[in-house]
Amino acid sequence: MQKYDILKIRTHQLLNPAVFGDLTSKRWDQFFSLLIILNVIAVTLESVDNIHNEYKFLFRNFEVFSICIFSLEYILRLWVSPIKYASLGFSPIKARLKYMLSVNGIIDLLSILPFYLQ
Repeated sequence: MQKYDILKIRTHQLLNPAVFGDLTSKRWDQFFSLLIILNVIAVTLESVDNIHNEYKFLFRNFEVFSICIFSLEYILRLWVSPIKYASLGFSPIKARLKYMLSVNGIIDLLSILPFYLQ
């Protein structure tokens, strides 16, 4: 197996719920969950004018950081989606379309799209 294939398989493992004993995958799950929670808190705090005005630079930087992480995650999920659908015999293109049109794929896209459209 080539290093490229190993990297792709490992990336697929990291992006999906951690398997017992896989500490790296567990840490990724925790980081990603924390990032989502912090984004909810940031959006809530940012809706208060006083807080928004005082910390708008911090909110903007956190938003850009988060969008970079969420965008990378979306791209990586597209890249590894053929692994997920390999057992169904999907071609790489069909597997990627399957992910993009899935509930999770649509939610992932909708979470980053407003940033790019503004």
